[in-house]
Amino acid sequence: MKINTPLHNLIKLDTLTLITSTDFIQSMDTGSFRQSKIIKPNGLNILNHTLNTKPKGLKRLSVNETFGKVNLSVSSKILGQNYHKGICLKTLDQLRDEVAKYGLTLNRDFIYDSDLKYVDVKKDIETSNTNTSLYLSTLSSLVASKFVKATYDNGISFNEKIKTNPIRCTIYDKQVKMKKDKSFFKNINYTKSENGLLRFETRLPKVATIKKYFKSNKLIDVLYKSNFNSQVFEKIIDGQTK
Repeated sequence: MKINTPLHNLIKLDTLTLITSTDFIQSMDTGSFRQSKIIKPNGLNILNHTLNTKPKGLKRLSVNETFGKVNLSVSSKILGQNYHKGICLKTLDQLRDEVAKYGLTLNRDFIYDSDLKYVDVKKDIETSNTNTSLYLSTLSSLVASKFVKATYDNGISFNEKIKTNPIRCTIYDKQVKMKKDKSFFKNINYTKSENGLLRFETRLPKVATIKKYFKSNKLIDVLYKSNFNSQVFEKIIDGQTK
């Protein structure tokens, strides 16, 4: 696939939940997974294998043997030193390698046949510490008639006022959030200490919402899109619900 958009403009995900086929499993350490069985009233036996541990950034990893599906839920913390890059085209190989460390190795081609069920799309903007507070103060006075606005310490959220497939955009001081998770960020070279960091994060919590904005919920299709949070911010400012 030819890329017409510079890689640095393409989408970066902070969090995702996806489903792919067990056909892509190259190897599995069954000792790292606990097995559970559910017997339905119709007699169907559903056999699941769920990862025993919950390492940083890996929220869920399970294999549904009955339906032939792998369920994966991760945040970009699984990338360690590459946390700042987010889950994107450049870090998909590392994502696969990190998952393999916990007992499940997938063929690289899984990225072409993975269905997204949930995503948080991120964008980070470096500012001076003073400007970060100024930006948030300005946003708090913004009139966004098509969104419900909620302010909280060091951030603000905009929740779309529609019943079908609404989005939620949260803008906050990432430096403050980092200080609350010192055990992870103390060894991460994320941003220059003298700079502030403004995080834009848009949540698309279900398949229909993802398809509404990207016309697809395939992982690879979504990662080839660009400037999504900029478009969401324009929507907030303009008060549109296109």
